Amino acid sequence: FSPASIHFRYQIGQFDSYKQKKKIVFQAFLNFTMIDPKTLKTLAVLLIAHGSQESYANRQFHYLARRYARRHPAWIIQSAFLENADPSIDHGLRNLSTRSNEIDVVPLFLLAAQHLKKDIPGILNEFQAQHLHVTLRLRKELGPDPLLAYLAFERMKNYSRHPYSTVVLMLGRGSRDSKALEDFYIQVKQFSQLQRFQMVLPCFLEAAEPS
Repeated sequence: FSPASIHFRYQIGQFDSYKQKKKIVFQAFLNFTMIDPKTLKTLAVLLIAHGSQESYANRQFHYLARRYARRHPAWIIQSAFLENADPSIDHGLRNLSTRSNEIDVVPLFLLAAQHLKKDIPGILNEFQAQHLHVTLRLRKELGPDPLLAYLAFERMKNYSRHPYSTVVLMLGRGSRDSKALEDFYIQVKQFSQLQRFQMVLPCFLEAAEPS
């Protein structure tokens, strides 16, 4: 683990209540993007989610974006979706470009597969060609991180009173991208190290095995 992750694990160990631990996890999550604070005065941030046909899922993302905005009141922050919901990434970029000439694009995706390697860069390149005065920076995906493993653990531990006899299936969407699958397996390993379950197994909805 990185020094930052070790420090996080130390912080978590200082608190007993779930509420206190959850607060630390959320604060750490808000800092995942590692945006340079030197650009505070002019920085605009476009938070991107995949988008869903389920309106509740989209509302959850907008709620997260609002909390992120309260965390960084000096930045101009907007949320957008890759597909299935509005506003689109292009719409978000155009809106922010009227207010700032410096935009950080932050994809809240767990892993980097086709969407982050091809689809989103394609949208950004098309926008950039028409807005040469705007500086765009595409930030990294969330990626495998002990913070996310801990959050997954907190979500399910109350449902498992006997972890030593519990088999956990960690479900991913699946991808044909080998690096994305490798990162998912790292996330599974990080989760399995938090508690001695009988077994922690990865599985996928599609495009990868095991199903």
